[in-house]
Amino acid sequence: MIRQQVGDVLEIHFEDKYYYIVILTKIVMFGGNIIFAFYGNGKRKTFEDLTNSKKGFNVCTDIILAKREGLVERIGKVDNVEKYFKTKYLRGIFIDKEGKPYGYWWIYHISDLRKHVTKVKRLTGKYKNAMDQVTYPFPTVAHMIMNNYKPNNKNYL
Repeated sequence: MIRQQVGDVLEIHFEDKYYYIVILTKIVMFGGNIIFAFYGNGKRKTFEDLTNSKKGFNVCTDIILAKREGLVERIGKVDNVEKYFKTKYLRGIFIDKEGKPYGYWWIYHISDLRKHVTKVKRLTGKYKNAMDQVTYPFPTVAHMIMNNYKPNNKNYL
């Protein structure tokens, strides 16, 4: 089982498809790392293909189960992870019983996830692409990758 480190480019072979991520931070929330997830179609890619692409999104995910099952392989390392940050912000909001958000968005900077930066009614400007303040399990992230997830899309998943 590998120990992921900042800058690692990982290939995850999950449910007969290949997914690619870059580890951007040490573990930050509930066992998860903030990552850059490359959009993909499930086909295998080379490290060179990936380093020439910036198409993807940031999300916090825990890959422990994929690692335990031997599905994760390190295929390279990047020296500068800054270019893979699409945002430096996380967002949180209350959800009602029907799963609809209500109230204000609470915005956090990734440098201090315990203290909110501001609260806003609408996500605009630099907060529009903020990551969800949640650690997703990798199967959910795989679904997001295959569906070209975008944080500013009204449909979260």
